[in-house]
Amino acid sequence: QTVTVTTLTIPVWYEAVGTIEAAETIDVAPQLDGRILEMKVAVGAEVKAGDVLFRLDDRNLKARVAQAQAGVSAAQALADQATAGLRRVNRLFEKEAATAEQQEAAIAAASQADASVAQAQQAVVEAQTFLSYAIVQSPVDGVVAERLADAGDLALPGQVALRIYGGVEMDFVAAIRESRIEGVEVGSEVQVDFPTPGLRVAAVVHELRPAADPTTRSFRIKASLPIMKLLRPGMYGKLLLQTGELQVTAIPSAAVSRVGQLETVMVKSDGAWTRKFVRTGSELEGDFIEILSGLNDGETIGWTP
Repeated sequence: QTVTVTTLTIPVWYEAVGTIEAAETIDVAPQLDGRILEMKVAVGAEVKAGDVLFRLDDRNLKARVAQAQAGVSAAQALADQATAGLRRVNRLFEKEAATAEQQEAAIAAASQADASVAQAQQAVVEAQTFLSYAIVQSPVDGVVAERLADAGDLALPGQVALRIYGGVEMDFVAAIRESRIEGVEVGSEVQVDFPTPGLRVAAVVHELRPAADPTTRSFRIKASLPIMKLLRPGMYGKLLLQTGELQVTAIPSAAVSRVGQLETVMVKSDGAWTRKFVRTGSELEGDFIEILSGLNDGETIGWTP
């Protein structure tokens, strides 16, 4: 197989190391303190909005609900009694057997009793609301990323028990040196290389910190990645920014023979094949390799596939 040595124009890239992060990360914490009675999800579990994640010990909360409901019954009994008293005084007042002061007192007693019923009913609503907090549900569709508490642990308000990656969108987060930030803006398209799965994908910058980190002299950016099952939070990658172009002499990598540190290529000259020593440089896209010395443009090289 033969090919003519040629000069290629290749892009020059600036590389910024970064990591994949979930576009949405939700920290789940209880709204009240209590012992975790049951943890219903494991790390990696897919959850839907409204799914129960864990339950707290709710015995005291149920007792508060029962107590509040008993308070409603007691308040209602007093209200019924006050209403009956008001009717009796009204009948007597019509017969001029009760004074206006007695009627006003009966009206006030009935109103106060009704207010007590409303207050007791509000206490039931509050107790039931607190009881509902004992069941912690997922706020979004997503995947459980971390479990920071287990059954039997004491949960406290604001203390994260679970971390959920919401949705399937992923961001690539990297820091770009201040000398390379020119031209990068929200909406810019960048390339991202992922060595492990062997992927190069296009990403769109959607967040750019307005100020540089004073220690590293770099700007933190986030770029939206395409939805792909191979891409997961925490994976390493390299963000690529094209900074220019370079002219290089290149040949197919398969044409280079190596013995130890010696590199040679078969070159056709005057109808005959001779072996020439070369010095190679970087590997290029498309299974090409850079030739630093030993060959000239226009020469014909060959190899056995």
